[in-house]
Amino acid sequence: ILHGREKTQMYGDQMGIYEEVEDETLDERPCFKHENKSDYLYYSKSYNGWLVAPTLANDRCYMFVASTVRHPASIVGTWALWNGTHWTYDKRVGVQDCTPRRPYETRFHYNWDRGIKTTEPPKAPPRELTPEEAKALQEKSAGSSWNMGGTWEERSVKVWARARLSELIEGLSGTRDLTAGVAVRVRKVRSVSGEADVVYSRKKRKDGIDLTAKIDIDVECHGKTLSAILRVEVANNNREEVPEFTLEWVGDGPHFDDNLLVKRHIQKQLMPKMPDVVTTILDEMKAK
Repeated sequence: ILHGREKTQMYGDQMGIYEEVEDETLDERPCFKHENKSDYLYYSKSYNGWLVAPTLANDRCYMFVASTVRHPASIVGTWALWNGTHWTYDKRVGVQDCTPRRPYETRFHYNWDRGIKTTEPPKAPPRELTPEEAKALQEKSAGSSWNMGGTWEERSVKVWARARLSELIEGLSGTRDLTAGVAVRVRKVRSVSGEADVVYSRKKRKDGIDLTAKIDIDVECHGKTLSAILRVEVANNNREEVPEFTLEWVGDGPHFDDNLLVKRHIQKQLMPKMPDVVTTILDEMKAK
């Protein structure tokens, strides 16, 4: 099985099961044909590597890896992918030996490699792009290296966004209303869930967040210290708008009037700090 590219990515069609061609070898190594397509996986002595190409013994290929192993399942190098103008490299692509199984599922989708010509494999072994080269390539293509046309692409940055939201919330200063006798302090962020995505559509970029934070807070109300869990939902619109929240008391909470007093305090004193938090996250996402 050739694996590592999604169906919506360039060369997603070339992923799948390759069956060994009976009584056929090239350069003393077996040849393999895609079970649903005319593509082949084979070794080329001329280039000291394995190729994926539209026809057998064709030195102009889609994909290439520098390796002289006897069987493609033993390849440990990085595959090079031709995107129509230059070679890119993807560590996720690999070959796995397998026993016969249910045919590889296919669904109708846009053929990303339609019209892209094959080319000769690179003369030098694959190397990784430097951070500067990767950034320049991304800026030029308005998306990933495979998405040169600038069509729809969605990239998740939720792991970073969740951690950053936690840092910013825990860095908020406490609030106090001496007249009402109420003070609130953020102790820690218990958890953050939700999504944060960078989306490219028609070469235009849009950043979006939809995150929910559960925050442990300490509340002082008329000289009594209480604990509560504050649940806050933030999204792009909270650059300007104060977010909604719910409050859950840990243990015995205050009586009804004090409960309303604390909620009003959070609404007027703590929640107005959240638009700055959202703005910081969205501004920093631009560099992602």
